[in-house]
Amino acid sequence: HLSADIASEWEATGTNPELRQRLLSLTNEIIPFLMRHNAEADACDLLMEIEQLALIETFVDKDTFPRVCLYLTSCVPYVPEPDDTKLLRTACKLYRHYDQFPLALRCAIQLNDMDLIRDLVNTCPSR
Repeated sequence: HLSADIASEWEATGTNPELRQRLLSLTNEIIPFLMRHNAEADACDLLMEIEQLALIETFVDKDTFPRVCLYLTSCVPYVPEPDDTKLLRTACKLYRHYDQFPLALRCAIQLNDMDLIRDLVNTCPSR
């Protein structure tokens, strides 16, 4: 599986910036393919493995964000700190972007981030 190969190569390259940049370029070509073919979980897993989860935001659209967010929030109990926080913050950001304020609020509550909770409540258009 190409995604697994990229993840293992990422680990093997250490801090070599040239190799990592080439792997990142390859990843940026693979993720759209995975997203178009209902493999959102594989796309998320790859980005989590190479510690580039923030990139998922550029590949998500209105059709794929529910599955991506569901997968991210489902992974939270199975990943260590601070990865669980990254997953919840990413899901919250996506939910907010696509006007799913109740689901974004649920993530903010799980994060126990009062500033984020207030911000979501104050910016929600239908409060």
